[in-house]
Amino acid sequence: MRTQQRRVGLARRRPIRDTLQLMGSLVRRRRDDRRVRDLALRITEGCAPLDDRCRMMRLLSYVKGAMAYERDPRGGDLIHDPVDTIERIAAYGAAAGDCDDAAVLLSALLETLGIKTYLTAVSLRPDRRLHHVAVEAKVGAFLIYLDPFRRARGAPAFTRTLRVPV
Repeated sequence: MRTQQRRVGLARRRPIRDTLQLMGSLVRRRRDDRRVRDLALRITEGCAPLDDRCRMMRLLSYVKGAMAYERDPRGGDLIHDPVDTIERIAAYGAAAGDCDDAAVLLSALLETLGIKTYLTAVSLRPDRRLHHVAVEAKVGAFLIYLDPFRRARGAPAFTRTLRVPV
């Protein structure tokens, strides 16, 4: 199995935005990949072709079930290519990664089905420091918050968000 990992070197002024933009480039590069599309179509089988809510919930459930949370190595961000994550899930039944990895995988799966996504950094902290990344998917005029590592449904009350379109 070929490992496709990328360690991110971030600018001092905008490290969060830079990370989100790098993540977006991984999603854009892989949303047309046949392995990503085949997996998304298999997971959403049975959903009506235009039922984006059904498709989103099935893909979110898949990523939640297939990804185990694991911190990045000490000293930097490590963002996995979504195809690498898919291959690990196929080989081992699950993959480990942090919120960046789960968001990239979920966004690529949604984008391959034509659902517009945003990578969104959020904060729940009083100091408003961004500390978590999730996906927002556009359905009609609404953005739906999708977080593979959140147990409760819906979006919590954030103190700050930073959204980057894919």
